[in-house]
Amino acid sequence: MAKIFVKPDCGNAPKKLFLKDLYSSLAEGDVSWLEDNLLDNVVWHIAGVGEISGKESYMTEIKTSVFKKVRELHIDTMITHGPEVCVSGRILAPGGKEIAFCDIYTFASAGSYKIKKVTSFMVEEPKAVGKK
Repeated sequence: MAKIFVKPDCGNAPKKLFLKDLYSSLAEGDVSWLEDNLLDNVVWHIAGVGEISGKESYMTEIKTSVFKKVRELHIDTMITHGPEVCVSGRILAPGGKEIAFCDIYTFASAGSYKIKKVTSFMVEEPKAVGKK
């Protein structure tokens, strides 16, 4: 079971609560409800990797993503404005690999919880001297 850490100020808006629940579910390996919150033509752009289009392709990819093997998930920042939300944090994967991430979500509209587009940036953090 993954340990999940979310800064207290990351939950004071409906979309922030929605994404907090989304990340918690992903860290626990549960992607079942995510599919209901994606538009059929969702686009996932992963910087430096490429782009995935369509709900079916998105679900296939997310099931094999780094979130499936999380030991710890730290959500540091969530910023919302209209139909857009930015989430940044860190993932600690098995073997001690630490990955910093920033995901930008675009929803169908400001009042919608249907995800239209995700842009993801992920970077493996170097191990600091003396850090285990």
